[in-house]
Amino acid sequence: DGGGGGGGGDSMPMFVVGDFNEPEHFPGSRWLTMSPMHMRDAVEQHVPAAVETHRARWAFGLTMCSRLDHIFYQPARVSCTAANVIPGYETGASDHQPVLASFAAVPPTPAAAVA
Repeated sequence: DGGGGGGGGDSMPMFVVGDFNEPEHFPGSRWLTMSPMHMRDAVEQHVPAAVETHRARWAFGLTMCSRLDHIFYQPARVSCTAANVIPGYETGASDHQPVLASFAAVPPTPAAAVA
């Protein structure tokens, strides 16, 4: 299963990370969690829902805050031990805050080790 489809033939975990330009409940993000890859979002799992990763300034002084950045991983191969949004927007830098996660390897099951 070298294609990362969730099977046990390949011991390398797969991560899909970055600016998705959509919250975790939108179709692209949900597809990753409901597809045969069975991925989880470390940000959704460990960061309180009120914490945003993106801030956009709109007309009339309005600011839209949302969580558009994600770290998807395969829980059958790694476990997420922590995830954080690093606070602070730098002047002249990205309108996104950095997202950081830590992972630990999941030992193979006996059936996967034999295969």
